[in-house]
Amino acid sequence: MIQENELRLLNWVYSHEIGDNVQISSISEEGVHFKDCVTWDYPTYEDIVPIELTEETLLKCRFEELPIDKYRTYKTFKVGKRYLYFDESDGVWYLSYDENIAYCNNIGIVDYLHDLQNLYYFTSRD
Repeated sequence: MIQENELRLLNWVYSHEIGDNVQISSISEEGVHFKDCVTWDYPTYEDIVPIELTEETLLKCRFEELPIDKYRTYKTFKVGKRYLYFDESDGVWYLSYDENIAYCNNIGIVDYLHDLQNLYYFTSRD
C-alpha cells in the first residue's frame, strides 16, 4: 500500500481496480484519480500499489541501457542527464549526473518507480 504523502501528480502506480499501470491525476484524503481513466469512486490508497524499480520498468520508461565494458562493470541506465547504476552485489541503486560511477549517490531507499520519479523531480525540477 502507498501512503498519501508518498505521491505526487503524474506518479505511476498499479491500480487493482483498473488492472494496469496508471498515472495519478489528483490526490485527496479520500483517494486518487487516474489520468485518462474513468472510475466510479475514488480509488483508495489500498487499491493502488507501487511499481517495483526493475530493469524492465526502466526500459519501459525510456531509459537507455548502456553496455557493460571494462570501464563500466555495473548495469547502467541513462535518462536525460542522469545515470542509474545497479550493484547486484548489494542490491542497491546509485544515481549520478556523471557517467563515472565514482561520482554517484546511493539511493538504496528507492525501490519503486514513484520514489524515483519524486527523487528525479526534486533534484532537477525537470
